[in-house]
Amino acid sequence: MKKTNFLSLDEIFCGEISPALNRIKSVATENAYWTSIFEKVLEDVANEDSQKLLASIVRIGVLQHDNNTNTQGELRLLIRLKSPTAAYKMKVYGPHILRHLNRLGLKVSELQPSVSS
Repeated sequence: MKKTNFLSLDEIFCGEISPALNRIKSVATENAYWTSIFEKVLEDVANEDSQKLLASIVRIGVLQHDNNTNTQGELRLLIRLKSPTAAYKMKVYGPHILRHLNRLGLKVSELQPSVSS
């Protein structure tokens, strides 16, 4: 039986030059960045719901601006959540989260929760 050597994700990302792999790497990096920020923000909104909300976040990313937006330099975040209940809680706590994000110096104009399928 032939022995198979498997590569780690880091070896694949560093060894291959591919637009698809570069996109995956940038999405993973962006998600890690925003997740760490949301951990700090949700600590400030300290209650039982905030910890459940943090645990239900699947992915966070920046939405690209369309031609209809007039808020230049401000970010719109798409937040993928595990359940409709978590999406509802994100809408409830959204104004508080936005306030904390902007206090940190991040120009975030909108949080758009959605349920991951």
